[in-house]
This record gives sequence, structure tokens and C-alpha cells, in this order.
Amino acid sequence: MSAHLAGVPVPLEEGTTIMTSELIDVIAGVDTHAETHHVAVIATTGARLGDAQFPTTSQG
Repeated sequence: MSAHLAGVPVPLEEGTTIMTSELIDVIAGVDTHAETHHVAVIATTGARLGDAQFPTTSQG
């Protein structure tokens, strides 16, 4: 996974959080299924900001 800060791609490890004073518009979506839910977030520029899949269990 990677993020773009000031137009420069920055590789990120899973679970990494980055903070910036720059506000950006994002689009988030959730795809729900019987056994999993998948969430993804992209910037309005199309840059993939992150995604994750969670089981539909009480722990997920």
C-alpha cells in the first residue's frame, strides 16, 4: 500500500497511520458479503489510500 504526500508516493506498511495538515476529498466504499466486508478509500484524484477486509464475525 502507498500514499501520496505532496504528489510523492510513500510506501506504507499495513496498519500505518499518516497525518497531514492538508485536507483532501476522499471516497469510501464498503462491499458487504455473507462472510466478509471489504472497505476501500480513494482520493478524488483516483489515488488508492487504503483498503481492508474484515470477517463478519463478532470479532471482525
